[in-house]
Amino acid sequence: LCCVDNYYLTNSSISCVFDKPISSKKNSLLPLPTVKPFTGRAIPCHNPGNGELLGEDISATPEEVNDCVHRAAIAQKDWGRTTFEERSAFLYDLLQVVLDNQEEICKLSVQDTGKTINEAYYGEILTTCEKLRHLIVNGKKALVPESRGVPLMLFVKKARVEYYPFGVIGIIIPWNYPFHNAISAISSAVFAGNAAVVKVSEWSTFSRARFQQLFQETLAKRGYNPDLIQLLPGYGDTGAALCACP
Repeated sequence: LCCVDNYYLTNSSISCVFDKPISSKKNSLLPLPTVKPFTGRAIPCHNPGNGELLGEDISATPEEVNDCVHRAAIAQKDWGRTTFEERSAFLYDLLQVVLDNQEEICKLSVQDTGKTINEAYYGEILTTCEKLRHLIVNGKKALVPESRGVPLMLFVKKARVEYYPFGVIGIIIPWNYPFHNAISAISSAVFAGNAAVVKVSEWSTFSRARFQQLFQETLAKRGYNPDLIQLLPGYGDTGAALCACP
């Protein structure tokens, strides 16, 4: 575990991967949204390692899923106009949040999945930090416009491929690494200019609310609408509603 701390925790080791400090045009703090609690079926949360009852979450109904996606779409309109530098700044902040809260993230993962703390550090923290670092350093290269060749008869023409955000990305993740599975998909979606609405597994939903809070607080501190990233609890009908959402 020392390698995690030594490689990521010091500012010098993190900053060495960037050519210049990352800044953002927005830095005004926004309040977190006041959202009504979900009203679907109860989801009992157990630690599969020892059977301990951790509590319960409440699943999102299809109507509530549609409302979440609608709010995410509103948030994405502003986010979709951000620069790659602004998106990198958010991911950098998110990386710092992971480091600052790594012990809590791992403990929640252990409770939700029954894995050992060592496995949680490796699967939830180390892999997540490397994914974020890779996106910050290389993400822009994958999304900048690219030139394409044209047929000989069209030699007077030029062609290029440009990448635009889709809007809201619906994501359904498995149970085994509740934090990494979520942030891995979320970070790719938001770096490409999209919003992310994630349906977490009903088998590891105890950590959902805290993980969503971490994502949304990081957005709010940058001055962006926290509804850009939402984590939904639920069973199969919640996931089906997300897939069918207009």
